Amino acid sequence: MWYIEFLRARKALSIYGLLLLVLFAVAVAFRVYGTFHRYGADRFTPEPIESLAAVGAFITAIFATTLATSLAHHVAGHLEIAWTKPVSRDRFIFEILLVDALAIAVAYVATLICMIATILVFSGKFPAVFTPLGVARTGLELAFVFAFYMVIQAATSGQRRFAGMIAGVTWPVLLIVMATPSMGMPAPITRFFQIINYINPIALLSVRTTGDTITNMVYLQMWSAPAVFDACALIVVALAIALVRWRRIEA
Repeated sequence: MWYIEFLRARKALSIYGLLLLVLFAVAVAFRVYGTFHRYGADRFTPEPIESLAAVGAFITAIFATTLATSLAHHVAGHLEIAWTKPVSRDRFIFEILLVDALAIAVAYVATLICMIATILVFSGKFPAVFTPLGVARTGLELAFVFAFYMVIQAATSGQRRFAGMIAGVTWPVLLIVMATPSMGMPAPITRFFQIINYINPIALLSVRTTGDTITNMVYLQMWSAPAVFDACALIVVALAIALVRWRRIEA
């Protein structure tokens, strides 16, 4: 049963990989014909790998959105289940999730490689500083991606239709929910959205007000133990909801 999702994930990775290659080709073109390497490269300073990875995790979360409707995709297609030998529902769903998780991990690594290569082409300097702590934080940032993936799975797993629309709307809705507490709303409304943000994976992102580059502006709270716990708890809760909804509609 995993092979059906493998084909779907392979197609998504192929398209995503092509987009990364196009981005790198554009960087090479700007390097050859642009002026940054003459006027901007001397001001470039390497970033900690975890800062680059934070941006990479955010980009990978966008890719994960394309896979996060996989349970709904299988709900909508019953023939592919009927034509194969019976397997337990739990095994079926975990095979799907495992394939998606591996595809997301591959996309995350590919994104980091593309970012490093692109910045290297622009600046002529290796853009990342590796430390043991930085590498550990880079791995932890995947928790944000998987949390976002599972939240969308929970929202769409019971849908026979409109799963893609729900996944697409999730981004602006969660961004609005995250920003609302800082909009000066009345206290009860602000507190309500603060509570909602406990199940909002984008709330795991934070913004710095200092720094000269984009990687200094966005980082993940995943670098703290409580945030890692929050992300793991969100993954578990969202997985339970997705399982309940999927099993109910398949019954």
